[in-house]
Amino acid sequence: MGIVNSAIFTALSGNSTLNTYVGGRFSPKVAPGGETVPYITYRYAFGGELNNTPKPAFEIFVDIVGVADTQPKAAVAAGYIRDILKNVLPVFPAASGYQPWGTVRESWPIQNTMEVQGQPFWEVGSTYRFRGYLP
Repeated sequence: MGIVNSAIFTALSGNSTLNTYVGGRFSPKVAPGGETVPYITYRYAFGGELNNTPKPAFEIFVDIVGVADTQPKAAVAAGYIRDILKNVLPVFPAASGYQPWGTVRESWPIQNTMEVQGQPFWEVGSTYRFRGYLP
């Protein structure tokens, strides 16, 4: 997952608009306690090798969300994520053994609320599917 996290971080943090909006706060899995909002989290959902393709392939699904104290603010971050991943496909390093990697599609929308120490937070984003093929 280190290669995947690195590629997603590079694609998202490399966008100056999103980076400014979230103040450079990107975190795999969950944000550290006391993190200022808004921020971006990304976490592995599921995936593995595919056996239904003519070439050996690997596919993973990653939940990528904007987190904020209101739904509209989280939705703005989610919109930036969507635009970035549609226009700048993260290419995973050759070290993964699979080339090329890219965003296949945005699969499932995510909109959750949570409460931390009595304060409400919103997660808005999607599960994104990434696929790579063996050369």
